Amino acid sequence: MKKLKVKSEDELNIDRGIIESFNLGVWHRQQEGINIVSVLDIGKKLHQHLEQHLKSLWSEAPKEILDNTTNYYTQIALLGYILAGLSMPDQEFKISLLQNLHDAYLKIQSYTGMNPEQAQ
Repeated sequence: MKKLKVKSEDELNIDRGIIESFNLGVWHRQQEGINIVSVLDIGKKLHQHLEQHLKSLWSEAPKEILDNTTNYYTQIALLGYILAGLSMPDQEFKISLLQNLHDAYLKIQSYTGMNPEQAQ
């Protein structure tokens, strides 16, 4: 039997950010319908949206941390956007993907020492 690990508040916030970013990308794809938008254009739009949102949450965080976090969440949002345009993955794939994204964020954080929530 696999032992469940209780996640810290920081880890839960990371998970929420990943899920919200992914879903933001999916939502943008759904809004387009049959119209095709340049990935560069949608990337800029997602980046601007996420940047404004994160600045409102972490106004005291250093610029480098905000920029890196914004870029990471933009990549996740683009992933949601692209996958929604190709096909919607099954639930098992989504759970595995989100867990891998969470683990990658924690690894990046450990290398850089960057955590926007602790920087305030």
